[in-house]
Amino acid sequence: MKITKHNMRCFNEHMGNWMMHTQRFNQLHDLIMSDNISFSDLPDVAAMDDMTTEEHDAMITPITQGGVMIIPIEGTIMRAQSSYGGTSSVQVRRILRNASTNPKVKGIMLKIDSPGGTVAGTDEMAADIAMVAALKPIHAHVDGLMASAAFWTGAQASYITATRTSEIGSLGTVAVVHDMSEAAAKEGIKVHVISTGPHKGAFTPGSEVTEAQLEDLQKTVDTLNVFFMNAVAEARGFDMDKTKSLFDGRTHIAADALDLGLIDGIAGFDEAIRNLENTVALDAVDSEEAIALARSRRR
Repeated sequence: MKITKHNMRCFNEHMGNWMMHTQRFNQLHDLIMSDNISFSDLPDVAAMDDMTTEEHDAMITPITQGGVMIIPIEGTIMRAQSSYGGTSSVQVRRILRNASTNPKVKGIMLKIDSPGGTVAGTDEMAADIAMVAALKPIHAHVDGLMASAAFWTGAQASYITATRTSEIGSLGTVAVVHDMSEAAAKEGIKVHVISTGPHKGAFTPGSEVTEAQLEDLQKTVDTLNVFFMNAVAEARGFDMDKTKSLFDGRTHIAADALDLGLIDGIAGFDEAIRNLENTVALDAVDSEEAIALARSRRR
C-alpha cells in the first residue's frame, strides 16, 4: 500500500471495537492489508481538503423540492471520514443538528447501505437521530444492506423501508482473538509480555491467550451487546424476549425482515421519498434532480 497523507491520517479510526457484518469486516481487513490500493491519485479525496465543512455537507445531502433532506449512510461507519470511503458519524450528527433548525428541511430520509462500523460513535449518532426525530419526521430506506451498527442507527427512524432484495440484520456483537502461541513455539519463538497486570498486554501476537483474558473479553462483548439490544428494543417497540431472539447474527431478506418487524415496508427509493414527502404534508412536486443525485452518490 502506498502511504499518503489521506490514508495515514485515518488509520487510527480503524482501531477499537466494531459492530459489523462479519463477511464485510473480513473483506475490509483484507483490503486494508493488501498492496493493491493507493489513494494518491483520487481527485475526490484531495478535493475534500479544499472544501469547507458546509460545502461538503451540502454536496452529499440534497434536499428535494418537497422538503426532504437525503442523508447517505453508506459503507463503513466510523467517527472520522476514512480514505477507504464510508460514513463519518460525526459528520452525520452535524448534518442532523443543522437540519433540525433549517426551515427548508421538512423531513429527513436516511439512505442506508452499510455493513455497520465501529462501536465508537454509533450510540451518539443513534441518539442524535432519535432527538431530531422528535422534531421532524425521519424515515430510513435500505438499498442493499443495513447490518449491525447500521441497524442500530436506522432503527431510530420512525419508519423503515427496504428494496425487496436488501438484507437487514446481523444483530449482535462479536470479538475475534487469534491464539498464535503454538505457531510461535513451532518457530522457536517464546513471547514474554512484561506488564503491570494480567490483562495489560493481553492478546499480544505469539503470547498465550488465557481463560481469564477470554472471560474478560466476553464481559466486554456482552456489555456492548446490552446497549445494542436496549437501543433496538426501545426504537422498534420490541419486548426483550423478542429482541434477544433476533440477536442471532443472521441477516434477512426484506420480506422476512418485514415479517420479523425489523422494517415497516418494502419499496423502491423513489417511492420511499414520495411517502415521506406526503408525510410532511407537502405536495409531492418534481424532485427528480435531488433523488437522482442521492441515488448516484456512493461513498
